[in-house]
Parts: sequence; structure tokens; C-alpha cells
Amino acid sequence: MNLVRVVLAIIVLFASFSSFASTDKPAMIIRFNNEVVAYERSLEKIVQSALKVKPSTFFDIVAVIPEGDQSTRQHTSAIERQIKYYGVTEDRLRITFQNSNEAEFGQVHVFVR
Repeated sequence: MNLVRVVLAIIVLFASFSSFASTDKPAMIIRFNNEVVAYERSLEKIVQSALKVKPSTFFDIVAVIPEGDQSTRQHTSAIERQIKYYGVTEDRLRITFQNSNEAEFGQVHVFVR
């Protein structure tokens, strides 16, 4: 009975990981539309799940910076530190910044490859 639950959990985890790993859709979008944005637990789950399925997982972090925004780069650095803390090495992490006249709030998109 417990083995069946473990196998089902692994299948669900793999299916979840596969659904975002095989597409160009981000696994997570963090929007900084409030002073305090609690993203850490969700980020940890995504990173840990991806690493369990594929320890060599690569992460693309794309920061979308609205015109006049000063804080999204700082938020992106904090997210980078968190991902490294979860065990992702520098060579499996890429960070890019995109300026946007259309974005209302700063955003960080986390892609799993």
C-alpha cells in the first residue's frame, strides 16, 4: 500500500516536472505587485522537484523590468541566491533581464530546462 503511494507520488511529480520542463512556459512567475511577496516555498518546491527528477537540471531566470523600476534587479538577485542555496550550481543557472514598457509590475520568470 505504501509502495503504491510512493510510486504514484513519483509519477505525479514526474508528470508535473515534465509539463513545464518540455515547454517554453515558465514553471513559476513571481510578480512583485506587493511590498512583500512570499515566493520562497513555491520556488523551493519547484527547484527540489526538478532536481529530484533530473539532478543536472538547468534553470533560466528572466527578469521583466518595467520602465522606471528600481527593485526588480534586487529581487532577481535574491531569487538567484535562493536557487543556489537549494543546490543549483552557477553553471546550471542563467539570468537575463528584459526591459518592458508594457509590464505593470516587476516579474521574474523561472524556467526549468
